[in-house]
Order: sequence, then C-alpha cells, then structure tokens
Amino acid sequence: MGYRMTLMSTAPKQVFGYEVVSVVQDGPKGRLLAVCEPNSAQLRLLKYVVRKTDADLASIDRLKAEFELNKFFRSPVLRRSLDLKLNKKLIGGVSEAGLLMELVDGEALDSIPMMEPAKVMDVFMQLAKGIASLHQTRLIHCDINPHHIMVCSDGQVRLIDFSTTVKQGTLLPIPKPLHDFYGPELASNKPIVPQTDIYSFGASMYWALTGKRIPNLMDLHQGDWDRIQDDREFPMPHDLNPAVPEPLSMLTIWCCRLALGSRPANMPTVLQRFEQIRQKI
Repeated sequence: MGYRMTLMSTAPKQVFGYEVVSVVQDGPKGRLLAVCEPNSAQLRLLKYVVRKTDADLASIDRLKAEFELNKFFRSPVLRRSLDLKLNKKLIGGVSEAGLLMELVDGEALDSIPMMEPAKVMDVFMQLAKGIASLHQTRLIHCDINPHHIMVCSDGQVRLIDFSTTVKQGTLLPIPKPLHDFYGPELASNKPIVPQTDIYSFGASMYWALTGKRIPNLMDLHQGDWDRIQDDREFPMPHDLNPAVPEPLSMLTIWCCRLALGSRPANMPTVLQRFEQIRQKI
C-alpha cells in the first residue's frame, strides 16, 4: 500500500469501536490511523483528532467540512468518506473526532518510479475525469499534487485529501509554506477557480513526465504576482524526456500557464485534448 504504517506504543488500541491496526501518519493536526471494522473486518482509514487546543477545534471543523463534501462526489476517482464520528462532553462540546474513509490500496504517485508517457497519460486522463466531476459541483480541490494522486494495483487512479477543498470563487489565505504545485490564485490571494486545479494538474503531470518540478510563483517576488507573465524559461517535457509525444508536452505546458486566461478554461477541454492526442499517437 502507499501508506507507511508503523505500530507505535502511544497509539490507542481502539478508537470509536474500531481496532487500531497501525499509525499511518502522526502530525500536529491529528493522526491518520489504519483501523479494522469490528463487523466486516475490513480495513479503513481514520483521520483522528483529540481536542486539546483551539487549533484542534479548527482541525475538527475541517473534518466535519470534509465529510459534508462527500455527499457531492459522483466519480469513483474521488476517495470517499464513509462516516464522521464525534464524542462530545456535556460542557465544552466535541472532545474527539474521527473521519472514516476508504483505505486506498495503492501507491502515491510521488513514490512510484518514473512511468512511461503512455502510462502517465492514462493516469492523468482518469484524474481529469475525476476533477471534472468535482468541478461540476463547483468544488475546487486546491491541493492536487503527486502525493495526493494514488495509483492502485489494478491501474485505477484515486484523488485523495479534500481537507482544503472549497467552493469556486472562495478567497483563501495564502498557504504557508507554498509548495511547487499550488495554483497561482492560491499564491496571490485571488478567487479560487477551476483553472487553479488545472495548473496543479499540469504541474503534477510535468513532474510525472520529467521527474522535474516546474518553476512557479515561489520563483517570483511577491510584488510581481499581479503582473504575471508567461516568460519563464524552462525545458518542455519532451526536451527533458524524448519519449514524451510533443502534443502531450504542449498540453502539459498549456495547463501550467501562470496567467489565468492562458490556461484551458475547464477540465472537459483538457479531456478533449487528451482524446485528440491519443488518436495521433
């Protein structure tokens, strides 16, 4: 599986009636636990937060929001949340919360050896269909990157982690730190739109095709963000990897344009271009 599971002496043996099999991730915003359902013995993933500070309360609110988003999901590419568990005190509100999710049997894209371009295209065509479905509900993922793209043993692709997903048009605080895959609108505190995800999608595809990260807003001074120009000099994917078909290379760069109006307008446009490329190669 793509999750690094480690048994830890401080892990609880049971949470909300689920047996804790292992700790997948342990961080300041909560734990990610592999748990076993008592009736079916099926493995699930549980985002688990114990309220100790106001920051923990904010994390619990994010779990609630992520669970509510699940009702809008229609694509099998989007990892499903199954249940939200809350323990409340008589005074003080929620003391602990858990978001029960599917445990995806796969590897994160950033942990898989570099794939052939044909396989990369298959992965990203599946991903594009899932993102298009999400965008139809006016939801924007906001954090598409190789670590959140899972490739299963049967070749199926899953998009995970909807903790930053918001409604189209939302203004979000600038993430700190900025990473290489964030769309320009996130970095410049502008309304989040479908092209924000398209940029992240393209930057992830550039990485998958070349093993390199595309230059982004972290390479610009903040004062230049409102005067974004697509004059960055960096290699095309087919320059770094001659096995990449030039039309696929050009689609990747189109998605990664810094100026909002220079990117594809929506994911159906990206999917249409994929189909055209597939017919030519």
